[in-house]
Amino acid sequence: MIYIVIGPSCSGKSTFVVNSFIKGKNAKEIKDILTLCETDACFLVGKWFDSRRVKGLDRISRAQIPLIVEQVKKLIPKNKDIVLEGDKVVSQKIFRELLLTGEKCKLFWIRCSAETSLNRNRKNGSTQQESSIRAVATKAKNIFYMFQNEMDGEIVDTENVVDWDNFNLSTANRIKPRSNIDFTDFAVFILTHGRADNVVTHNTIRKHGYTGPIYFICDNEDDQLEAYKAKYGADAVKVFDKQKAYDDTDTMDNFNEHRAIVYSRNECFKIAKDLGLTYFMELDDDYSNIEYRWADGGKLLVKDVRSLDKIILSLIQFLDQSGATTVALCQNGDFVGGTQNDNCKKRLLRKAMNSFICRTDNPFDFRGTMNEDVVTYTTLGSRGKLFFSLVPVAIKQIQTQSLSGGMTEAYSESGTYIKSFYAVMSMPSAVKISMLNSSHKRIHHKISWNNCVPKIISPKYRKEG
Repeated sequence: MIYIVIGPSCSGKSTFVVNSFIKGKNAKEIKDILTLCETDACFLVGKWFDSRRVKGLDRISRAQIPLIVEQVKKLIPKNKDIVLEGDKVVSQKIFRELLLTGEKCKLFWIRCSAETSLNRNRKNGSTQQESSIRAVATKAKNIFYMFQNEMDGEIVDTENVVDWDNFNLSTANRIKPRSNIDFTDFAVFILTHGRADNVVTHNTIRKHGYTGPIYFICDNEDDQLEAYKAKYGADAVKVFDKQKAYDDTDTMDNFNEHRAIVYSRNECFKIAKDLGLTYFMELDDDYSNIEYRWADGGKLLVKDVRSLDKIILSLIQFLDQSGATTVALCQNGDFVGGTQNDNCKKRLLRKAMNSFICRTDNPFDFRGTMNEDVVTYTTLGSRGKLFFSLVPVAIKQIQTQSLSGGMTEAYSESGTYIKSFYAVMSMPSAVKISMLNSSHKRIHHKISWNNCVPKIISPKYRKEG
């Protein structure tokens, strides 16, 4: 077995290796192509025997990196486990060459947050730049998710480790990455009000292949609460205190307007935590269809989704791999104009609306009585938070104001006039008021993306070293 241990700086990689493979073993240092530690059961490539904090492969020079695989190949016939630890092994080329040896590989990503990594570095007296620390962490994470399936990858979370003396293979919090449909730590939340007899989204997501749990997020001012519970079961209806949610929310106005979905959106994080969920997906209650959209021969083709479970799984994986704040599906409105719409040529959009997949441990606040999704992805996006929509899949909503309940009454009083100004108030440098040219012209927001969010630079421009 080849054990490969990677992760952020000061995440606990060396401690994990020492406690698991060296401590209490009959260990000695030997010289070969590279310096090795040998025990009765394994070889550990790199330097492990002095008092320096940095150990393993991080102690070899850059000129010696090409020798790592050569050393491994020489050790394989000795029929002992081989352990590789450190940033210098984090390379697609090395990983692929290790797989080509035919030996079984076990990959561990020792994980902690960037902030924890930075704090531990500073505590240890490191003067390494924050940008460099974050780059190392990102590279390790990307490599892990690229090879996790081929190398039987596991995540070891060290965010809250206290007993480092006993931190090892047996005691570590080992997490197997999600690789199949498993809804033990995920649920769909349908945000609804006053539509107990017409929660369109419920039937829609079941029709399109979602098999996991569903909860209905309601407020205590809804006079249809008992109807919701009677229809869907009391356990499936989660009720929050709307006045308290209002008091805790930045509505960006003084209207004291309770007819707004923003309160439900913010309460979902608390409800998910109470339910013990790792992930959840927020959906509005008025989706009539979920569709694939793609260009073919100058036409924009449409096909119904039949495997929503798999799409949700992919979105969860992408959420974790990208480090995004949230990811969502597109809306049919994102494809107005057919193949002439530039969105058809993209795989992702820097926005997220309506269908939010979130991590419970990565909460964020929605703001604004109306247009809360646009306010949130533009404001937080300007600060470097990542909000994405997956282009090939779109939700179809029933036309605004055609259903009773929800926010219909609030919209009918002001149309989209007042709604559109919230994003302008929040991000006047990037959002302005425009006219949406449909069959019925209406006021709408217009975003200048060049002014709104930082750009994602291709990795090919990254400087090594």
